[in-house]
Amino acid sequence: MVDGVLITCSGHGLCTSQIKACQCFEGFGSSEELSRKLQPPHPAPDCSELVCPFGKSWADIPSSATQAHAEVECSDAGYCDRALGTCKCFEGYAGTACERRSCKMTQEEDALSCSGHGQCLTLAELATRTDAQPLTPATSYGGYPLSTTWDEDMITACYCDSVWTVGLSSGETQLSEYFGTYCEKRHCPSGNDPMTDEDETDCENKIQDFITGEISDDAVNGGSAGNLCHVDCSNRGICDYETGTCNCFTGYAGENCALQDVLAVQA
Repeated sequence: MVDGVLITCSGHGLCTSQIKACQCFEGFGSSEELSRKLQPPHPAPDCSELVCPFGKSWADIPSSATQAHAEVECSDAGYCDRALGTCKCFEGYAGTACERRSCKMTQEEDALSCSGHGQCLTLAELATRTDAQPLTPATSYGGYPLSTTWDEDMITACYCDSVWTVGLSSGETQLSEYFGTYCEKRHCPSGNDPMTDEDETDCENKIQDFITGEISDDAVNGGSAGNLCHVDCSNRGICDYETGTCNCFTGYAGENCALQDVLAVQA
């Protein structure tokens, strides 16, 4: 009742006389079906409050042997701001319905996705990439959104930028320029160690761990002829992973520390 005038369904729906219930406009909740979806149940039978976007629940109790991840408000990964009808996602989740993982290091509004040095891709997208870490042949992930691949568009990870081509083929390097969970680190210039007879950058039939950088023999999954391992600072310096620049040991110089500084050694 406003100024003596009866406002049905709070002005956000139509009253159905046959069932004596409100049919709410989009964005406002009322029906029993919608009420059951809301977590916790929040019927608002007079359409007086906003509801938030729905997404597949990240974790729920299966309704049958083959059915789970029902559609719920804010995907069970956030809470609904009833005043605005928008989801406030828990840390690590993003999207209008909190329906996907976040690729930001923090929840700060000005935080950049993948630190501004990569793309936030879904599992389905990453599966097709031969240059995404860890390096694997292209495959597919998806096609069964209601069962085994329910998370194909929900789980995300950073695909980091690189000025050099990444992969297992000739001329490609096995590690990307930027790396880390959120592409927050940067590799230094690579080079062959000038003090060894072996070419450490030769990655034929070898595989390089994308986390530790360790190199191991692998004739099955390793690089093709001409493939390159990435050797920060040619093993003759310390890499500053915040800036991607080398701090060369005494006696070595160059952006990748591959040059021997004879004068420095003699001094």
